[in-house]
Amino acid sequence: MDSNPDEISLALDALNAKSIQDLTVLDTRCVLPGTWNLTEQYSDIADLMYDANDLGLVLESQCQRSDCFKEFLWAALEYENCQDLHLALEIARNPEFYDWISSGRLEEIARKELRDQGVPEEIIGLDAIDLKAYGEEILVQNGYVPTSDQTGYIFSPSRDGISEDSSPQAPEMQM
Repeated sequence: MDSNPDEISLALDALNAKSIQDLTVLDTRCVLPGTWNLTEQYSDIADLMYDANDLGLVLESQCQRSDCFKEFLWAALEYENCQDLHLALEIARNPEFYDWISSGRLEEIARKELRDQGVPEEIIGLDAIDLKAYGEEILVQNGYVPTSDQTGYIFSPSRDGISEDSSPQAPEMQM
């Protein structure tokens, strides 16, 4: 082990093992949503440990950069019906393949669209328009899908999600 051991080296040391191949997986747990049987997803324990370690590092890094990364990731995992650790890692590594909008921005989206359509501010402010419902309608018309917990809306330019030939692009929204 080097002077700055990674989590895998620390785990091996704690388990008194010299290599990952000396170990047998008895149980796995994952904090990400979905039913995961990680032992069936990997034929090599080393691949499982490296993907889990890499996912932890990506989550730590992304969550430090963005207050809403966790909400985005949960939405993207749900959108992709992800039950696979490696896919979850790829989604976390490539947030640019998705556009996530918090439900808290629905009124803002509606107000901007109304302004862009030439509706006077006095009319927008009269409470005659259900801005949340209008904002939701705008997002849904542009291909966004609401999350099951109603915290936001997510869109991916390719329903196939992450693939090598996908190019990340948000939809052209009339806002």
